[in-house]
Amino acid sequence: MVINGRGQPTAYVFGASLNALGVVRCLGRRGIRVRTIQRRKDELPSWSRFSSPVFIEPNVTQSEYVDALIATAKHDGDRPILIPTGDVDIKFMSDNRKVLQEHFHFVLSDALILDALLNKDEFHHLASKMNLAVPKTYSAANLEQIQEISRHIAFPCVIKPRYSPSWQNRRIARALGYLKVLECGSPEELLSRYGSLDMEARDVVIQEMIPGGEDNLHDVYVYLGPGSSSFGTFCLQKLRTAPIAGRGGGTLVQSTYKPAMAEIGLSFMRAIGFRGPAAVCFKQHAETGQFMVIEVNARLSLHHSLAAHCGIDYAYLLYLDSLGAIEVPPKPAYSAGVKWIAALNDVRSFRDHRKENGLAFGTWLGSYRGPKTFADWSWDDPWPFVRQCIALVPSVARKIGLGRKR
Repeated sequence: MVINGRGQPTAYVFGASLNALGVVRCLGRRGIRVRTIQRRKDELPSWSRFSSPVFIEPNVTQSEYVDALIATAKHDGDRPILIPTGDVDIKFMSDNRKVLQEHFHFVLSDALILDALLNKDEFHHLASKMNLAVPKTYSAANLEQIQEISRHIAFPCVIKPRYSPSWQNRRIARALGYLKVLECGSPEELLSRYGSLDMEARDVVIQEMIPGGEDNLHDVYVYLGPGSSSFGTFCLQKLRTAPIAGRGGGTLVQSTYKPAMAEIGLSFMRAIGFRGPAAVCFKQHAETGQFMVIEVNARLSLHHSLAAHCGIDYAYLLYLDSLGAIEVPPKPAYSAGVKWIAALNDVRSFRDHRKENGLAFGTWLGSYRGPKTFADWSWDDPWPFVRQCIALVPSVARKIGLGRKR
């Protein structure tokens, strides 16, 4: 089925990240009208030429937020498609699905499935029950529980939020240096690092660390449609992250082809009855070579635009599926070795790698060789990248000023 966007429902895209920008571009290039749901007027996707932003005040209640969305949909005059790009969006849609489904199209798994995937301790229990290879994981919400865990867990280990968005609050994220995990090499460090967390960030899991570097991180992207039909699996490998050492999001990744890993991810998502797009995140054990499952993102994930560039457009599949217009395609083929680059974030990764590991400028630049696509820069939609660069000017100027004073 071919849809050119004319007369078709508007896509409402949640989120302020590169992930959301990727969705906006994928759909906008197909002629589909896209509205980005923003809490602030300077958020990245709102600068895209493919986006018509909708601003909702950040301090409204959840019911007021729902009312604002519905009012916008009525004003637009159609029944829009809702597309989440973050865990907060998934939780919001799941909690309010009854009222939202009266005014919007969307695809969403059952609440029990989503709750099990959104919470890392529940996911660990589910994955273990399904005989997936997972690292040992313990949940904790206070210092006494951390002390008990420190007596049993093997070191090194990592601290992660039980529910990822609890560390995505701007104040908390800045205090943590935008780290997704905190590494601990001893019981004393575990107690110290946990004790330094903000009280709102102390609902965590403690997980044994899987040996390996950034390039041991892999994702399998899947899309499960009606009747658990697969609409294409896609594999990728992270080459660099920011913060580095796998403590942050991927800044340089490449498409790969790993059928065995893909089958593990697809079989698991089918077995639990999942519906829609998801990313099953793995880390390959550096000593044994075993692929171990870390977590599942129950939504479109950051690097979906790489899959779209390679021929599997998960954002468009979600749009079609929401309308009941999806059809099983022939088994899609894609090329391995295509790179996805978040240029500005990768500069930060290079800076940190150079400081900690002595990464040479020429080596960093050489890693861009070969077929590639950029997450932030785009010739047909340059303004989000330009705005990011403009936003960096004050901080760069401050650093230059500090350097001169010295």
